[in-house]
Amino acid sequence: MSNTNTRFRPLRFNNNRKTSRSHKGSPVSLDYFDEAINQEEHGDRWLLTDLAKALRFYQKSFEYYTILNSRPSTQNANEQNSYYNASRLLYNVYTEFVKPNCINYQKDLKDIQLMLSSDNSVLKPSLKYVLLYHENAIQKLNKAGDAIIIGDALPWDLIYNTCLIYNELIEEFEFDELNYNTNSEKFTEMLDYITKSIELVVHLLNYQMNELSVFLNNINNNQGDIDITEDNNNQNNIAADEFISQDTITLETTLETINLGYLFIINSYDNILNLLLNPVNKAGIFDTKSILLKIDQFTHFNDLKFSEINNYYNRLNNNNNNNNNDDDDDNGSQLTEKLEDDQINEVLINKSVLSSIQILLKYINLNNDYYFDRNLIEGIISTWKNDILDNEKFKTNSDRYSIFSDLLMNYILPFQLEEDKLEALQLINLNYKINQDIYYQSYLKLNKLNVNRLKFDDFKLKFNLLIKILDINLIRSDNEISKLLLTKKHNLTKHENENENDEVTLNNVKIFLKNNLNLITNYKNCNQLRQIKIFEYKLQKIKLQTLVRSCLLSSSANMSTKTSLDVQVHHTIFGDSVEIDAFYLSVIAEELQRLYENDINYLTFRK
Repeated sequence: MSNTNTRFRPLRFNNNRKTSRSHKGSPVSLDYFDEAINQEEHGDRWLLTDLAKALRFYQKSFEYYTILNSRPSTQNANEQNSYYNASRLLYNVYTEFVKPNCINYQKDLKDIQLMLSSDNSVLKPSLKYVLLYHENAIQKLNKAGDAIIIGDALPWDLIYNTCLIYNELIEEFEFDELNYNTNSEKFTEMLDYITKSIELVVHLLNYQMNELSVFLNNINNNQGDIDITEDNNNQNNIAADEFISQDTITLETTLETINLGYLFIINSYDNILNLLLNPVNKAGIFDTKSILLKIDQFTHFNDLKFSEINNYYNRLNNNNNNNNNDDDDDNGSQLTEKLEDDQINEVLINKSVLSSIQILLKYINLNNDYYFDRNLIEGIISTWKNDILDNEKFKTNSDRYSIFSDLLMNYILPFQLEEDKLEALQLINLNYKINQDIYYQSYLKLNKLNVNRLKFDDFKLKFNLLIKILDINLIRSDNEISKLLLTKKHNLTKHENENENDEVTLNNVKIFLKNNLNLITNYKNCNQLRQIKIFEYKLQKIKLQTLVRSCLLSSSANMSTKTSLDVQVHHTIFGDSVEIDAFYLSVIAEELQRLYENDINYLTFRK
């Protein structure tokens, strides 16, 4: 139900652990460990231009890590690092290659099919396989039995990445498993993920808060050891960078975990709402009270930790401001400047999403009613408008309008009466448009920069902005079709020129779809793409999703034939003479199914 892609925290990489090696242990283990790192770094370099070659290097790296992990335990640092690196590598490959579901392996990577089909393949088809490897790594490295003790033997990065996986699996329940076919086995599985995730995040945050206290004390103790004169400014910066680059806990890393905690709570509540919507559950088959109690307790814990971080942050900011007023500077200001207002604001926005969902859940539980009162919805909208959307404090957060629209789409629209949904869809599309305009202005600014001066991060930012613009065009198109379907179904408009309004709306939809195709074409024709293959694959998938909608609106799909709709659309896009491509057919079928499940029927308005 939820769409948290814009807010999802990235996979955590510990660069120190990946690139360093311990000089303890046998020469053989050192050679394997160094070679594993070397092969992985080669894979990183080829990831941009040759996915097959990158996967070959990742596969070799994983095999070296696996050899190390299969040897008798020596409890040296390389053993700990190899478990962590192997787990992280699996998750990284899954995130880059499998999760986007945009790579045609049979066609574009067919020369490595044998490697990918082996039991020891680095490319796991399901996130559950990656989770099992992480859980096994934790079990192997944890020296405390059933208890979790994070430290030198059990890296906190491994715990963080495992929490990311749990959160992702909980998020995926709504699409793959719960939905409207909930059964007892899946319900138990969801409970297990929620319980384990809460346990790990609690251990991780307790550890991080303790380490953070030590870190900040070290800042205070080291202030007098650094010469802050202008002549030694460069040396001071280097000293500060070296200090902060150690494998240590900072305000920033702790805040990332707290934010992950809120995303986990949102996704868990999301599944509770799915259960409440599920007709099977109307008879009270599934006991959601025990889950809600666990989540509520964890929410209180996460709120306390965020309050502590906020206090740290405000205190350090006040100290830095006082130092600046005295024309002085210290190591503390250099070490804490990495935590920006935007990072705090991101958490505050997620807390606002969470607060809105809690209000909705409370309403359902108190009233035993699955349709929200208008006053309740208007209150939530008004609160968001005043506290977030129109608040100057959040003006630098470019995602806030889309997040608000996501909230309306995912948590309010499904619980509204039919006659109230038209107004909600208009508000949703209005806020998506506002955010799309913000993204587009940033995209144009990057377009004007000299291509030779752009770094890869600039290309990646530009591409991510383009993806957001394209996605919003598809969402706005679907919402416009939904609005037309509502007006026809319930006769919500009584205007004499109703047919003309329908034509205007359909023309808007066609413009959205045409804009997508033009943006994709212009980007592909631009040298700035630099042959980054993964970008090309992602754009190709969005192009297919756009063409599916265009085909449904046109007369090119012959509905009088018995051929399945997905095959008809495939023929329309690629031509009758082109052999059916299984991957592209699956993308088309998946998109048609998604439109069908959400009652977005483009065929109603085909010419």
